[in-house]
Amino acid sequence: MLLFLLLAGHPPYHGESAGEIALKHANEPIPSLRAERPDVPEAVELVMRVALAKSPAGRFPTIAALADALMMAIQGDQPPVVPAMPPMPPTSSSPRRIRVHARRTAFTWSRAFTMISILVVLSGLVGILLFFAAIPFHLEELPILPFQNLGQSGGLRVNPGGGLAPTPTSGTVKPSAPSTTSYTGNPSSPSGHATPTTGITPSPITNVTATPHPSGTPTPVVCTTGSLNIDGSPYLEPALQQITHDYGNLCSGLNLLLRGDGTRALNFVQKGRVDIAASDVTAMTTRNLTDHPLAALLYAVIASPDVSINGLTSVEIQGIFTGHITNWSQVGGPNEAISVLLPPPTAAINAILRTFVMNGMAEKARGLVMKRDRPDILAQYVSQTPGAISYVPLAVANTASVQTLSIDGVAPSTQALLAGTYQFWSVEHLYTEGNGTSQAQAFLQFAESSQEMSVLSQFGAVPIGMVNAGILSSHLPGPQF
Repeated sequence: MLLFLLLAGHPPYHGESAGEIALKHANEPIPSLRAERPDVPEAVELVMRVALAKSPAGRFPTIAALADALMMAIQGDQPPVVPAMPPMPPTSSSPRRIRVHARRTAFTWSRAFTMISILVVLSGLVGILLFFAAIPFHLEELPILPFQNLGQSGGLRVNPGGGLAPTPTSGTVKPSAPSTTSYTGNPSSPSGHATPTTGITPSPITNVTATPHPSGTPTPVVCTTGSLNIDGSPYLEPALQQITHDYGNLCSGLNLLLRGDGTRALNFVQKGRVDIAASDVTAMTTRNLTDHPLAALLYAVIASPDVSINGLTSVEIQGIFTGHITNWSQVGGPNEAISVLLPPPTAAINAILRTFVMNGMAEKARGLVMKRDRPDILAQYVSQTPGAISYVPLAVANTASVQTLSIDGVAPSTQALLAGTYQFWSVEHLYTEGNGTSQAQAFLQFAESSQEMSVLSQFGAVPIGMVNAGILSSHLPGPQF
């Protein structure tokens, strides 16, 4: 298709939509390249027709076969051999081959230009393949619909041994879409906490006062040069964006890159692809990673504004997400069907809900499942869908037009977490390989400093040093990955 476009100046088929073009590709005859470019040799025309064959069996079996046939057709000094079908195991009879005889023509500049164009195209294709082979390709960043309809929502489950494992779903699920923030420090930027661009506006959740440094002065900031790559939790990412922004303002020589790839960042830090992995679940001890717990992050069960209830019990939440409760009237609400909207099956928040709210039960209710782990978009859909219910980080719930429901009579708040009466929260870990690089060590010291405690509280997180050891132990190790 690309070769035809470059040689003819337009694609072989035209249409107003991708579906129309696909139908033409399947039903209409292959257009003639020489009708557009009479100077193109007949052998190149024949090679092009084999490459555009309707049946896969009639095309070249490999890119190498296409390249060989094309080069022989251009050279014209020997007839190219075009395989009529993919290579078959050796049999008593040899595979049928079609010999294409090129008509010899005198050298012309147009023919030389055609040959150079084809070589440039082949070189470009090889370069593209090498480029994508050298970097991680995130298929989920392609434009896709935000939801898929599943009969049962699969995802991660809590194993008896504490690990997470995938459960089957009835459809193909795209991984969560990461966001990327690249920031290079700028000493001329204004000091203080600027709002990062993440779709989540920090809002004070409780009146939490940061504990000052014992000396009455801020913790000294250690600056390094080079680069620092942080990847992991999309739920903690808004707070980390603000912290990296603050750190970059003070340390201009460090290039910071922040992504939100989720729990797979634990694999990346083990392979040395990132310096710090932020995780909402505990890394299994077999990974041999060093844990730097940063905060406790609050989550909330949310409902659409038309649902006139203030809260649910844990048993009612279990009944809704397992599919046993399907109407709001069954829990004291209006006579309205419950629409369940869920994060992606691989999202860490699913395992956190099952562990601390669902009593280990998995979500089996019929509903819509997000293809990307974007809690801000999920909250928007809940606000616009009558009778909808879901769960998101509390910071997201506080900035969306949704109802935040209490659980067992307790509303999500810092005070409730510290008192041990609210259970839907997780420990946020920052993992490094060993003690981490010098850049990672300096950043971790800054992130855990007293001046950044207020940043955590703005994004629904409680600094880990404020949580009582007994309450903290109730959520450790928690779900593991």
